[in-house]
Amino acid sequence: MNISENTEVQCPYCGAMFIITVDLLQGLQEFVEDCSICCRPVSVVVRVEDDGIIRAETHGNDE
Repeated sequence: MNISENTEVQCPYCGAMFIITVDLLQGLQEFVEDCSICCRPVSVVVRVEDDGIIRAETHGNDE
């Protein structure tokens, strides 16, 4: 069983898609990741459902 998985999220500033690594053992995760294109800090909230589905939301500091 994998304990981490990559998923793609969208930068709220420039719209670029970038990859984050999600810890599948954590139900709720909140962290800041810099966009790989515009380098702005993106707040990421990830929920891993009981069935393994990953739900990720991104927010800018101005939202």
